[in-house]
Amino acid sequence: TLSRASWLMVFVGIFVVGFVLLRDKRILSVYIVFMSVLVVYLAGFAMVHSNILSITEKPTQSLAERIYEGVSIKAHQQSYEGYGRIFFIVNTPRVVVASAPLFGVGPGNYGGGVAAALSNTNVYDRLHLPFGIQNHYGQIDNSWFSIWGEYGTLGLLFWCSVFVMIIKFCLVNIRRRQDDFLYALSLGIMGATVGIVVAGFFGPYFEFRSLMFYYWLVVGVMFLYHKNLNYLKDRV
Repeated sequence: TLSRASWLMVFVGIFVVGFVLLRDKRILSVYIVFMSVLVVYLAGFAMVHSNILSITEKPTQSLAERIYEGVSIKAHQQSYEGYGRIFFIVNTPRVVVASAPLFGVGPGNYGGGVAAALSNTNVYDRLHLPFGIQNHYGQIDNSWFSIWGEYGTLGLLFWCSVFVMIIKFCLVNIRRRQDDFLYALSLGIMGATVGIVVAGFFGPYFEFRSLMFYYWLVVGVMFLYHKNLNYLKDRV
């Protein structure tokens, strides 16, 4: 896949689990080699192309073009003027959150799949904003800012606390290591959680049906397994 957010999830997740938690220096070595090769490749590309800050999205792109597009001034300008993600990164706090800072504009009214599916333009019209990406899709390509707009700052803090609680619970299971299956499951969920939290800034990942179904399913399995494990130990 050429999805930068997907690759970012993979690299962040593996780094957190492999190096930060397991202290495996081999992971760090692999990352250093990979980053060195990537830097040389990108530097070489920049030396033979004079327009790296003007690269924009197109149907076929090389790896270097895909990466440079993420920091391209022209691409950001095009995203803003064409009502892309950059437009809503700027205007969600400036307009939407400013209109309802604590509790937001309400669920299903802004930025997410519900507003898109129901063609609910009420908030967009009231605040004089385009109807999502390209004034057509209803969603704003950023899960965190969608939550911030719909649920306000208090709702955003609540959502952050949910992921913090999951991470803390994983850390408890990893440090205690009272069961091998729970230990392995907690490591995986830890990596997935950090990856999903990061990816939420780059698209509507919190609403991806397959991704989030399996994520919340395995989180539920972890909590249930932990509960049953402690119950059986108490019985013994």
